[in-house]
Amino acid sequence: MATWFWIVIVIVVVVIALVAAMTARRRRTAMLRQRFGSEYDRTVEAHDGQRAGEAELRGRERERARLDI
Repeated sequence: MATWFWIVIVIVVVVIALVAAMTARRRRTAMLRQRFGSEYDRTVEAHDGQRAGEAELRGRERERARLDI
């Protein structure tokens, strides 16, 4: 096959991977917002951005799952 064909295939695969990653992140954010409500907003504000705040909330989820309540 021609080189340009392989280049197009690589570009398409990269675009699909980026779209999948963005969709997964949006879904994870929506789940955290739904689960924590206004605490989500406070935690994101208290940390250095959305990524750090969401990491904190995911840590809380893991800790709660670990506990026998």
